[in-house]
Amino acid sequence: MMNLDWFCSISDIVFWVLPLLFLSWLGYSLAKHSRRPTGVVQFFLATLLVFVWNLLKTYHLLVSGSLPLGKVLLGESLQLLAMLLAVAGSKNLLKVQEIKIKKLIPIFLGGLLFIWIIPGCLFSLDKISLTKFYELGVYNTSVLCLAWLYVTLGLMAKKHFQTRANLAYKATIGAAAVIFVHPFLRMLTSFLTIPSGRLYLLGAICISATTICVLLFAFVIWFLIREISQRGSKNFVSKEFLIQKGRAKKAFYFIALTSIMLLTFVVFWGDKSGRAIRETVTQQFNEQQLMLAKQAASGIEEFINKRRDALMVIARSHSTESPGELVRYFQLLYTTMGGFLAIEWVSPDGIVGVGYPAKDTPTGFDCRRSRRSNSGKSLYDFLLDAKLTRKSVVTELIWLLEDQWGLFVLAPIYDEDEFKGILLGVFYASD
Repeated sequence: MMNLDWFCSISDIVFWVLPLLFLSWLGYSLAKHSRRPTGVVQFFLATLLVFVWNLLKTYHLLVSGSLPLGKVLLGESLQLLAMLLAVAGSKNLLKVQEIKIKKLIPIFLGGLLFIWIIPGCLFSLDKISLTKFYELGVYNTSVLCLAWLYVTLGLMAKKHFQTRANLAYKATIGAAAVIFVHPFLRMLTSFLTIPSGRLYLLGAICISATTICVLLFAFVIWFLIREISQRGSKNFVSKEFLIQKGRAKKAFYFIALTSIMLLTFVVFWGDKSGRAIRETVTQQFNEQQLMLAKQAASGIEEFINKRRDALMVIARSHSTESPGELVRYFQLLYTTMGGFLAIEWVSPDGIVGVGYPAKDTPTGFDCRRSRRSNSGKSLYDFLLDAKLTRKSVVTELIWLLEDQWGLFVLAPIYDEDEFKGILLGVFYASD
């Protein structure tokens, strides 16, 4: 079943990974000409961690519909670690371009404090649990780090663009503001019960916010790529840090080795996780089938018990009446309750007498000649059980004269101590 987490997980893959991927490429391009780190390693590690986490999260949500709380907390913590790495990388990236960020640091720290205060207030009001407080705080911090990366690209555009610099900077600021729709929706759904119809509306808002972010971010990326292609990445590096041979080759080897190791881990973990999910799905299916079987058995038992009780009422209330007079009660029970193939009177010596409907009543049939059940008992054996116990008896499955499996409900008729026969309800097993 789709929920808000599912919508957000699909959009997360786009707006988390895209800026990190672009910053990895940008850091690598500048590393060719800089003697100082450009953050390429941090960006690349952050990209891999965020991509793997969001991919696995989406896979779990699509297959099983939910994620265990422990995996959610672990994944969100890894994503926060990745985003902190990216923020550290952005500091190096801006430094090699001599872009000042001192004025933005207080704003970043103030935002960090604010986004922890909101879940803290919800926790203090007992609206959310401690684990939910941690989950929301970690996710909000990750979003704040992502907003910082958007602003980082805006600062680069403002410094290097020859035209539309302010427009590009405002676009990244707008994208940084819009992405806070995600943590707001998360906090909203953490303590409010959202109807299913509105849940899809929130999912649409979530995807719309992602679309706006991607479009604004793509606008800035387009101009950055155009500037680099026209002027060359060398001109983005400050002359103070400019050298002929940079760190790109070493970074490339590190990236290649890290990619191989991480992909190996993902394949191994994915295979193990896939087997665990298949086992869980199989177990849930078996439990569901068992529950349905129990419900069916309970329904069958209730069905039989009602008709057995009705036969016992007739047997006890009309024990002095003749078999012919009992037929009218058979007809009434047959038409009102339903479910019977036939209702018959069997003589004390086991011979079928009258019944309703007459066409389904084998008058004169000797119960001793009936087919036997799997336990080897004939219908006459069950008749003797009812006679001796003076209680109703439900037979095992017996092959009927109609060439189908069926069962019988027997209600003994006693007039004081005189045994006067058996009332026999006949049922198809398929019914």
